[in-house]
Amino acid sequence: MSRPLPETAPVALLPRTARELLDAARRIVLQKGFHALTLQAVQDETGHNKAMVNHYFGSKAGLVSALFDSLAHDQEVELRRRIAELQSEEDPVRALTEDQMKVSDDRRDMRAFAELLPHMLRENRLRWRLAALYQSYRELYAWSLGSGGADPDTACLGDLAAVALAVTDGLGIQRVIGPDDFGLQGPYGVWREMLCLYLQAHGIEEPPHQPDRRRPPQDSSHDR
Repeated sequence: MSRPLPETAPVALLPRTARELLDAARRIVLQKGFHALTLQAVQDETGHNKAMVNHYFGSKAGLVSALFDSLAHDQEVELRRRIAELQSEEDPVRALTEDQMKVSDDRRDMRAFAELLPHMLRENRLRWRLAALYQSYRELYAWSLGSGGADPDTACLGDLAAVALAVTDGLGIQRVIGPDDFGLQGPYGVWREMLCLYLQAHGIEEPPHQPDRRRPPQDSSHDR
């Protein structure tokens, strides 16, 4: 927890050619589906030799892993910063649920998530990567719900974080499949109320007047 908060997404740290390959992979998945994501298709899309995928990502599996990592990382960095900078009158539950709703409302990335998920589950290396990413999010959500002052390993916060992650993904999928007028404000209003009641029942009530300024858990899932 003593390591600094990440200021940029991993994609921003990649060389320009690697970012172009990753952007092309996302476009292919969104426009044509995962089955169309081949090294040849990436080469055709970018003009870069397909050997560049292996150079920057190790393999097609590495490219898929990096693509999955990048889908919601901007929101993750923003949540870390927002919770770390909470003022005494601000509500960490509202901060978290508003961030969740942004992720759920991003139809483009949710569609890409839905395309990639089955393939992440089938391949051992990708499944391990997915597990690490989800563990990172559970730790972040638990830390956020404790406003930085509670141990993220506390059982009630860990369990609640797992449910919170299911809410983010589940409502996001419902938003993608529609109908178009399916809104998120109502469901997230219910979720916010449930969170508050649960936290009160477990003695984690209103945010403290002087929040603990500890760093959030370091996101080790993006270490390479």
